[in-house]
Amino acid sequence: MGNGPFGEGYEVYGMTALIAQSEIMGDEGAPAVDQGSMYFCGIDYPLYHPWRRFFARTADMLWFLPLLGITITIILAIFSIDSVEIFDMFADTKVLAAIVCYVAWIPLEALFLASWGTTPGKWLFGISVKKSTGVRLLYLAALKRSLLVGIRGYAFEMPLISFFTHYSSYIRLGRTGTTHWDTSVGSMVTHSKWSPVRAIVCTLLVVATFAFLLSAASMQ
Repeated sequence: MGNGPFGEGYEVYGMTALIAQSEIMGDEGAPAVDQGSMYFCGIDYPLYHPWRRFFARTADMLWFLPLLGITITIILAIFSIDSVEIFDMFADTKVLAAIVCYVAWIPLEALFLASWGTTPGKWLFGISVKKSTGVRLLYLAALKRSLLVGIRGYAFEMPLISFFTHYSSYIRLGRTGTTHWDTSVGSMVTHSKWSPVRAIVCTLLVVATFAFLLSAASMQ
């Protein structure tokens, strides 16, 4: 932590341990902070923020899902295809719906990362993804990263398989401070400092939005 290529008030973690180490090492080479956890709101909280990343991605999927539904409806209307039948099919095969949603999100997420270094959900949770030099990822690199997140991290939300990919990615992040997708493209993840109030508000906002969409879907 401290002043680095991303400015003051950022915790930097990614594929380059040396750069992250230079941000937190003291004059004599001893860590200036505990790399394993920090005391936050009465609990030991991992510095790599796995849950913060999870909620950021969940926030992205929550705003993208309705947008995708509207887009599909418009496209189907243009080609005079019955949208009710299509959406009924997705409702009956939720695994297929999840895969379609995630695959459709990949190129858009890559565009966000290549253009701004963050996404709406990541911005809400104070997260950005850039190269170790501080510059934004090229689109193809961002696309590769997003694809690897879908495969190695989420398994495109396929039942059971996604549980193991989530768990293995969580363990790797806790042990090494990085993920397979960040290592593969040479990206680094930065987390801005935020207050407990912002953490609670942002998390509750995601949970409330998820509950609202779930309720709306069950009423149809």
